[in-house]
Amino acid sequence: MSDTQKQPHNDLKESILSRLEKEGIEPRSRLYWLSHEYALWGAWGATVLCGALALSVASFASLHIGYALYEAAHDNFLTFLFDALPYLWLVTFFLLVAAAYFNLRHTKRGYRYPIVLVVGSSIGFSVLGGGLLHWLGAGWYLDQMLGKAVPAYQSRAKFEEEMWQKPLAGRLVGQVVEEINEKEDFLDFIDADGESWHLNTEELREHDIKLLKSGEKVRILAATSSELSEDALYVCAVFPWILDHAPGLREWREDRAEFIENVKMPRERFREARLEREDDEQDRALPPIAIATENSKTSSVCYNLSVFKKARPDVEE
Repeated sequence: MSDTQKQPHNDLKESILSRLEKEGIEPRSRLYWLSHEYALWGAWGATVLCGALALSVASFASLHIGYALYEAAHDNFLTFLFDALPYLWLVTFFLLVAAAYFNLRHTKRGYRYPIVLVVGSSIGFSVLGGGLLHWLGAGWYLDQMLGKAVPAYQSRAKFEEEMWQKPLAGRLVGQVVEEINEKEDFLDFIDADGESWHLNTEELREHDIKLLKSGEKVRILAATSSELSEDALYVCAVFPWILDHAPGLREWREDRAEFIENVKMPRERFREARLEREDDEQDRALPPIAIATENSKTSSVCYNLSVFKKARPDVEE
């Protein structure tokens, strides 16, 4: 290199050194930059892992939504969905995706990666991790742990209990404490609020009675009866409490199928009673709708529950 070529190079070098000295900028060691790089990758990995945890809770909550017995407490699935969607976890997941994008972009070569790759990799790894964690039951564990540790956080178990613990609507959560021996078909029940109730089990299937007498925590649908004392409930259906562990897909399906079966029973009884009554009322020339209305009052106390009255196809026949 000739002297004329070296001069601009030396001038640039001197200019840079002068500026560094003037602004008080000190050179960083290679270890510093390596640590900075690893910290960014570590932060990216942490946000992806947290995103996977958020997705595992959201997937657990979504299974609850998909198989919930929503008809017992809501007019339709949309109103239930509005109440039950895991908004907190969905928002958390998208915030974590944004944080993962920021961390990956600021790595040494992160600026070279296309946005689709950066965002897609963050979401993809979170989805894969979330699926694995959900399979291991991590979503349920995290949801339960936060529900116990953070009073303001509503776990799925808290949500389900609040939804079912509505005595005036005929829904209770709790367990049977003893059988009232002097009264056949009666059981003592303590609900989630600590209130005591007498349950009449006349219309229950053997399976439901056995579940009640097991002393385990259950959900019940019941109707008050004018023939009983004021605090007595006529039990129409019993369902196990499945949120004391991480329920699998099979349990959700069985719980839903059991609910549908229990809802069908009073309707079938109503239909049978109506047919019998129609035979007796043929000479009175009453319209079918009037006969059906009379039958609804006599065929089953349970049929007066709103969950059984939402759809009455047999009345319309």
